[in-house]
Amino acid sequence: MLAIVSLIYLMRARAKERMLSRDPAYQDYAANVTAHGLLAMAKRRLAPTAPRV
Repeated sequence: MLAIVSLIYLMRARAKERMLSRDPAYQDYAANVTAHGLLAMAKRRLAPTAPRV
């Protein structure tokens, strides 16, 4: 039963994301979150930096 409910939730979330991705304001928001969100910050902190020459 949990698998069925999870599958329905996943399908609805994907449909909502497709619908929202048509809106220019949402596209700007998504780009901002991708560039400055929690995962982007974690990637910057965890990624090794090249030594400066």
